[in-house]
Amino acid sequence: MLPALSVQRPTTTWGCFNAMWAASRRPWPPMPDVWSWMRTAVTPDRTVCWPSTTSTRVRTRWLAPRTESGGSYSRPLCSRCRRWGGRAGGTTPPERWCPGRSAPSALSWEPDRPLRIGYISPDLFTHSVSYFAEAPLTHHSPARGYQHYVYSCVPKPDPKTVRLRAATEAAGGVWRDVARLNEAELAELVRRDEIDLLVELTGHTANNRLGVMARRPAPVQLTWIGYPNSTGLKAVDYRLTDDVCDPWDTKQTFVEELVRLPGCFLCYSPAVDAPPVAPAPALANGYITFGSFNNLAKITPQVLRIWGAVLAAVPRSRLVLKNKPFACEAARGHVLQQLAAVGVESWRVDLLPLAPGNAEHLATYALMDISLDPFPYAGTTTTTESLFMGVPCLTMAGHCHAHNVGVSLLTAVGLHRPAKPQNRILQQQAAAPASPSCAVPSATSDHHQQRAGEAENSSMSSSPLSTSNCAVAGDVCASGGAAAAAGLVSRSGWVAHSEAEYVALAVAHASDVKTLAELRYSLRERMLASPLCNAPVFLRRLEGVYRSLWRRHCFTLSGDSAAADAAAEAAGLRQPLLAAPAPATAVSATC
Repeated sequence: MLPALSVQRPTTTWGCFNAMWAASRRPWPPMPDVWSWMRTAVTPDRTVCWPSTTSTRVRTRWLAPRTESGGSYSRPLCSRCRRWGGRAGGTTPPERWCPGRSAPSALSWEPDRPLRIGYISPDLFTHSVSYFAEAPLTHHSPARGYQHYVYSCVPKPDPKTVRLRAATEAAGGVWRDVARLNEAELAELVRRDEIDLLVELTGHTANNRLGVMARRPAPVQLTWIGYPNSTGLKAVDYRLTDDVCDPWDTKQTFVEELVRLPGCFLCYSPAVDAPPVAPAPALANGYITFGSFNNLAKITPQVLRIWGAVLAAVPRSRLVLKNKPFACEAARGHVLQQLAAVGVESWRVDLLPLAPGNAEHLATYALMDISLDPFPYAGTTTTTESLFMGVPCLTMAGHCHAHNVGVSLLTAVGLHRPAKPQNRILQQQAAAPASPSCAVPSATSDHHQQRAGEAENSSMSSSPLSTSNCAVAGDVCASGGAAAAAGLVSRSGWVAHSEAEYVALAVAHASDVKTLAELRYSLRERMLASPLCNAPVFLRRLEGVYRSLWRRHCFTLSGDSAAADAAAEAAGLRQPLLAAPAPATAVSATC
């Protein structure tokens, strides 16, 4: 964590940071962290909000996900989260119920009684998290036995905050403005409200209230939406995800238990001021425009190298990027220089600053034919915005949660059909000794083995894109013709499993402007009809998970381990035990 310093305060932002870090005598952090601190630490009057050793919200900014070390970044990051959680949670009471309550009554641990769900977030304004928080805030129902409380820590409410509050209260929820409360006061308020399950939506991002979670004001505590890694707090019991972002065999580690929701772990509520979908610009331009409006910190030199290979493989294509730093000429020059180093001429690139409003921001998607997802830290809100504006997104699967979010979103919309995961019975059969009799492996088993081999052999984002692979990707349409391109798209859709496949898919999709135009006009309605935007169905599933987690808690306290295990499986904490496939047709012993 940053030390509290007593130094002479310089007059510039950069001078403030440089002096502070020099006095701390610590190695320089990665540059995205520097920009993050400079963006939040300097007040409008150019004075500095110096970091405090007692402020959880300041300290956790230094656990932001980092992209400079590729797909393996999650392991050291989770270690940092765990170390932070060990310090922050050192005073957490050991009880599994709220410390503010006296001895619980029999009713308190009744597994099927009405529940009180609490949500804590500082991002309930026009912020990325709000587009996924809106569904639970506005679709819980006390009539179904789920009374929800919203603890809004928004420092500067905007019209969306007002709209979310009205919708929450219309659904029977309770909205509390708690931005002025400190962590101890907010924890005590949660206890007085007798919340059963408390869900924080921020993780280690700006203005979080993880210090409240460390005090365990609720018997069951969860983290969701805002952060792609662990909170590091033992007081946070569960993390909501899905089996695409976090497969059952994931190597990423978490302090929390992973609760895999059925389907995508997110439900998207589109902006109410979104403009109509515009025609595909390639129809009028005569060339394909690729683009990305993701945070500039996600667009690493490795990502630019692959995007450069895409542009090299698609003649006359262009690239449009939009980000806040592009209002600065120096930032624009730096990115253009990086692109030039991978062979992209400056005239093929448009770098746009932020739009003045959300409607104008969404309208900018009219410039783009195909959206390119960065890696290993994929987009989330940017991806859903792109899809809602009719622009399909090309993403890459990876080894950690942040890498796979795009795959989950595209699966929910129907632009990707992943292989079915191998269930536990198949895994047990595969581990059993082979029978001496002749057997013919089923097509399903072969498919699992092939997909497992692809996952094992694909180097994902960490492997270099060789010259030969780039040539193959670039020639996928020219040498193989339309049939080869169609075959690649049919097999992989919009999800790549390697850098070479990423380039090849971009080339294949860019070669079929007619299909792109047709998809563009149908994508919004397709998305609205998909599980990704079906808030009522999503909430019933989510409430079912909440109920199962509560039952597990109650059965654990009562000592009923069998019922607790059943509740854990129902909640998505255990891989489902599916039925074994039908036996293969008998064949001759002389095969």
